[in-house]
Amino acid sequence: MGSKIRVRKIPNLKARFLRASLGVGLVLCHGYFAQARLAIPEIIVQSEFRTETAPLTTESIWTLDPGQPNPHRQRWIDNRQSQLSELKASRHSNGKFGVTAAKVKSLVKGYVRGPGPWYQPYTDFSCEERPDSWFATEDGARRAAVKASDLWLAALKENEVQLKALLSRVLEDTEAKALAKGNEVFQRWLKVAEKSWRVAVNRSVRKAEWEFYLQEAAARGFCGGDASASNSGRKSWEKLMEAVPTGNPPTPVSLLARAPVKLWNGLYSVRVDIKISGKILNGRFLIDSGVNQSVISPTWLENQGIYPVWVEVPKAELIRTLWSDLWQGRKDLAKPAVVDGITVSGLDIPMTDFLLLDTDLFTPPENMGTCCDGVLGSDFLKLYPMEFYTGKPTELRIWPKEGFHWGPDVPWVEVSQDTSGDLVSACEVGRSGSNRGSRPKGVSHEGGPEGVRLEGVRWNTGSQAALNLHTPWASKLDSESQRLRDLSCDDVQVARNIQLDFLSRPAAGPGNGGPLAEAMPAVDVGMPLMSELKSITFDLPHGRVWLSKDVPIQDGILENKTGLKLKYEMVDGERVLKVSRIGKNSKAHVLQKIGLRDGTEITQIDSIPAEDIDEWEVNRRLAGYYGDTVTLQWRYKDTLKMAPLKLR
Repeated sequence: MGSKIRVRKIPNLKARFLRASLGVGLVLCHGYFAQARLAIPEIIVQSEFRTETAPLTTESIWTLDPGQPNPHRQRWIDNRQSQLSELKASRHSNGKFGVTAAKVKSLVKGYVRGPGPWYQPYTDFSCEERPDSWFATEDGARRAAVKASDLWLAALKENEVQLKALLSRVLEDTEAKALAKGNEVFQRWLKVAEKSWRVAVNRSVRKAEWEFYLQEAAARGFCGGDASASNSGRKSWEKLMEAVPTGNPPTPVSLLARAPVKLWNGLYSVRVDIKISGKILNGRFLIDSGVNQSVISPTWLENQGIYPVWVEVPKAELIRTLWSDLWQGRKDLAKPAVVDGITVSGLDIPMTDFLLLDTDLFTPPENMGTCCDGVLGSDFLKLYPMEFYTGKPTELRIWPKEGFHWGPDVPWVEVSQDTSGDLVSACEVGRSGSNRGSRPKGVSHEGGPEGVRLEGVRWNTGSQAALNLHTPWASKLDSESQRLRDLSCDDVQVARNIQLDFLSRPAAGPGNGGPLAEAMPAVDVGMPLMSELKSITFDLPHGRVWLSKDVPIQDGILENKTGLKLKYEMVDGERVLKVSRIGKNSKAHVLQKIGLRDGTEITQIDSIPAEDIDEWEVNRRLAGYYGDTVTLQWRYKDTLKMAPLKLR
């Protein structure tokens, strides 16, 4: 039941750009009104496209187009270099300085991958009207790069009036300050143009590329009539990616950082230093891959002596967020914020953009304290390969991304960010013991003796359920016998005999759907399952999730099957662990003969004082994670009693 923040911008794009532009202009004026603005001539927009011969690689995309969410899937890239030409400062009649500019000049360099597994012959083309992600040719990729460059020029021209308006508002005391401010205005304007360009690319470039494939396939006799392609060459993304390097994997010498972890119901949290206005604040941040933009609590900032308004982006548009699981579909409007920098275990993290939203995620009495001061989301995880090490000591290990891999004998799964920023893989959750069918991926369905098969998983480090079923499939799995599941990803069987959890889902009602209400992907993979591995590494720069050598997980997730339910309560301001239920004919039933009753106060578990652990840790001990026997101590008629409880 982890936190889940879904970021959605409020439309309309043109109105949004104008509001943001006006806000930037007001800030840059420093409170002055342009009483005597310069007459700025029309700004000419020019763009040149050039095809580069150097073949594209996943790692080169990090530099050529850092904004790409899935560099391992990109077959082409447009590197855009833009500058404001003939920027000049001129004195206003009131003695202040403004700026003028003549041109926006842009050079677009198109890069395309060379021959490789990412391209397919037309004999494998599906001939379907709707584009899929796996089919492409080198010629089609080049055409896509050209189409995207045309859209870049259109995005610049569409917004040139706003650039002129912004430059007209520059008003500074000196010529140097005016020129610097003019360049700052231009860079912010470029960022907004970039956002609108990416929207246009996602909407139309793949569609135009697919139309070209349909025409080419028809001309070659592969589509139409009896000559339709068989679609036999369809491949998974694991087979379309660059091969894992054959060299030795990285050694501990190259490790960038090791961050000690505190677990909150099994979820990872680390200490983070936040740099703001010359001060360094140290807080605890939960790591949640379901959050696509990291969050800082404004209440925590205030408690540290920092007013949230100091870091808020002035006049910035509010961002609508959707929290689910812990908040059951609650929606909030969050304020964008910018900090000077963050550090994790001495490593400077290149991340400054956050959202401001309170993050009281875990509270007493179930927990010893309150978490957290913020949340690190997928925008944090995508910066480096991040290893969630589950051994002792539990820690987050951050590795350098250049050339990273764990070697050919370590299994991995392809992972990509979807349009919502979630981390998804084309895995399958099927009936325990069933065999996977040879059919196209992407559609959850039912049929055959194995029953319903669930396609697509979301990797959710903020989920407290091993496998959390999405709401649309709950009615198809309404019997207890259908909840035991196997998890497979391409040729890798990850786990067997895992219980599906479909009780924790967003509240019903309009607008309360949330991520768990989406049919695709069908299942969330949470930390209870991931923690069964010795380690799991999110290598988002290369599009991989590295698993442990000891997959598949064969015995399922350990659960408390003693029949004894313990729960923390607040009594006179103190956390007290009490017995809430003892099941009939259960393993714990024998302890009733020596005084254990409903409502009895438990004082120790395995010689650990009850007030020193969380409820999650209590249940792990009752599940048998620390041995086959757990020792309980409790109060009985003003005395203390102690007895072992056999778990299996």
